[in-house]
Amino acid sequence: TETGEPLLGVALILEEGGINNPDLAQAILNGERRPKGHLVPQSLLTSSGSIEFLAQRTYRIMRIAIHPSCVNRGFGSALMQAAFEYAQKNQVDSLSTSFGLTPELLHFWHKNKFILLKIGAHKDGASGTQSVVMMRPNSSEADTLVNISAQQFKRRFLLGISRQHRHLALDSSLAILQVISVQIKPFSHTELVQLEAYAEHFRSYEDSQYLLHQLMLNSLQNERLLKLQGERINLLLMRVFQGRTVQSCVQKLKFEGKKQLDKELRASIKDLLRC
Repeated sequence: TETGEPLLGVALILEEGGINNPDLAQAILNGERRPKGHLVPQSLLTSSGSIEFLAQRTYRIMRIAIHPSCVNRGFGSALMQAAFEYAQKNQVDSLSTSFGLTPELLHFWHKNKFILLKIGAHKDGASGTQSVVMMRPNSSEADTLVNISAQQFKRRFLLGISRQHRHLALDSSLAILQVISVQIKPFSHTELVQLEAYAEHFRSYEDSQYLLHQLMLNSLQNERLLKLQGERINLLLMRVFQGRTVQSCVQKLKFEGKKQLDKELRASIKDLLRC
């Protein structure tokens, strides 16, 4: 700029690979060792159990900065592409990053072909957010490893969203569900009849829970869920995905009671079926 401020930039740090030591990997898993300079590989080893992460070389993106006068003009994505080409030139297996989870940041990195592989179990004391790790593979070996780990993460998150991630912020939960690749399962005629029966008050929530969960996943992939009103999206996330109690949902959404919650939930499912 005219004042001498940099317009944009990206800071990379090379995390060297070449570690193929099962004893060291086990020590890392046990929390006994933390080799310096291998932050992302060690983090992914502990979450996936794949020692192969230690053998690969990755450019960890430490920071990306865009001057306020240049935001929303594609410069950030251009920087990511330049970093990727730089990694290719230097035969580095991947680009990686770790940051405090917000929906905006997650969508930015996902747009730039980074794949979500890990979410921290606890909130950072300073930022109040949970950290995530994402990676963009560059080599064929990294591509295979990242895709396997992404499938593992997807299964863990879908299971954990009603357990350890139950109280994850709703917008963050929704953002994660949008970026992980979930295979759509077509409904049979009988299953559709059962969903309709729930929407029309002829079937209980408990008997319909599995189908409601699957309908939500399908509706995320084809973006039907996002067409609903915000309050109904939050209700579905809390009750169907996070498995929160009726009382918790009533209090959070300021409903009059269980009857209103049940009515709104069934109406929301009816809307999804009609979209």
